[in-house]
Amino acid sequence: MNIDFQPIETLGRRLYNFSATAIEVDKANITNYDKYGIQIIGDYEKYVNYTHEIFGQISGTYKASDGNILISKIDPKYKKSSNEGFINSVNNLKWLRLEIESDPYVIIEDNDGKLIKATKSSTITDSNATVGHIIIINNKEIIVKTQIDRYSSNPGNRSNDRNITSVSVFELKEDNTIITDLEFKYDTVAIIDYTANLIETEDTSSLANRIYYYQKIGQLYNSFDPQDSLMQKIYNKYSVNYKKYYQSLLDITNVSIESCPNAVIYIKDSKDTNFNRHVIENGYLQLKDDEATIEGLYFCGVHLTECTDPLETSTVNGLTEFILKEGIYDNFSDIHNPENGGIYQIKT
Repeated sequence: MNIDFQPIETLGRRLYNFSATAIEVDKANITNYDKYGIQIIGDYEKYVNYTHEIFGQISGTYKASDGNILISKIDPKYKKSSNEGFINSVNNLKWLRLEIESDPYVIIEDNDGKLIKATKSSTITDSNATVGHIIIINNKEIIVKTQIDRYSSNPGNRSNDRNITSVSVFELKEDNTIITDLEFKYDTVAIIDYTANLIETEDTSSLANRIYYYQKIGQLYNSFDPQDSLMQKIYNKYSVNYKKYYQSLLDITNVSIESCPNAVIYIKDSKDTNFNRHVIENGYLQLKDDEATIEGLYFCGVHLTECTDPLETSTVNGLTEFILKEGIYDNFSDIHNPENGGIYQIKT
């Protein structure tokens, strides 16, 4: 508002002084740029997502209280099966096969036309009774009739009812049918085969609305095994996850190490592609680079100095050092034709 241009005479009127009054009407973001016609942004999505099909199976006892099986049973199976930072969710099923192993029951209609399991007090006639199971697909009640009798033993004797197991099979395979709801009206034991449409989206549950960065001074103290990842131990030390916030290690900018003399440590920083070997000769080492961060470090034993005579020992900082070679010997006199700089192991 109130825009004004005034040419600068001394510069040949090629530059202008500009003045205006600006009033902020809303937050500066992409949604509002599009809303007020400031910038044409076209079509966009806030989160990246992918879709794919997967064939799967679940089995067990499904209760009427489970509700929609897609949400209560199938979706949790794939929830955390995606790449880090993403999450899977079941959108729908496009093919379904049920093999129901529960004993069938008599099905009749109540006064409202709903399908129910018949009880001892129910009035049953040949015209209104069906034997099978009730399932609900897309809020529609469907009767799965008992079709197969399995004989666990003595199949030639049909009079032995104790050996008969009833199995009801239902398959929905129409290409144009999308299943978004699957329920069992009564507790049912079943095997469910399906083709599910999965949507892979960014896991927004780990996104923070506020981010704080700060430095800490920390310490690890222990005896470490060779090639034991110290970076993982440091990361685990500062990784916490609470209901309202979480904390994780971002990087390590410098490290100071105190250890036994001549300890060997391998360190890699962000400038290097390989680990560099360091010998902590006097028991203390400090590494610091303002332009790099520590990406890996691990100990790898103690550096032994070479003896001038393979048959002799040397004493450094109160520690007796031996040259070691493949094989174990009782003493140096057992070593014949010792090699210069050879390595031998002596029993103690």
